[in-house]
Amino acid sequence: MVFCMLNTLVDLYLHFYYTVQAVLGRQFVVVDVDAQHLVLYRYGVSQVSYSVSTSKFGMGEKQDSYQTPRGWFRICECIGGQADLDVVFKGREPHGKYDGQLSAEQDPILARVIRLDGLQQRNKNTLQRYIYIHGSPSHGVLNGENTSIGCVRMCPEDVAKLYSEMHVGTLVYIHDRKKSLPWQPSYFSSLKMLCS
Repeated sequence: MVFCMLNTLVDLYLHFYYTVQAVLGRQFVVVDVDAQHLVLYRYGVSQVSYSVSTSKFGMGEKQDSYQTPRGWFRICECIGGQADLDVVFKGREPHGKYDGQLSAEQDPILARVIRLDGLQQRNKNTLQRYIYIHGSPSHGVLNGENTSIGCVRMCPEDVAKLYSEMHVGTLVYIHDRKKSLPWQPSYFSSLKMLCS
């Protein structure tokens, strides 16, 4: 119980620390799970919004849960910068072209791979869970449906545009208003306060 409370306090501190770092930095990304949108901020101002698809199993940080984790992350690897939009990645390596044989439910990884590393106690296993922002067949992503098995899916064209703006170290915040963590203020209130 004490250990759990301590971790929550550490995560609360880290939440505000990374919120300030993000807003004072050049750019950061927010994934709004409730709206199924990803927003790129530059100097605290919203620049562009993309449709995404998060996990059909909901939100969570447990290993092998196939859920999308919440909190602050940093981009630790960007893969596929020169690849065509229909290239399939397996094990973060190009593995031929997408021919439509794999359904969205099979979670083919297309076009670009943006790998996330968790920055808080609750999500520090994210790297080992292989959670990415990646391209996926457009059906499901464009309908605002939760169809992934943990990753943040985007249309190939959109993830390629986002990738061109990203670099290792860019901060990413994932939040679900319906299932927020104890230390997550509702509706990005800390971000809104600092960005206004």
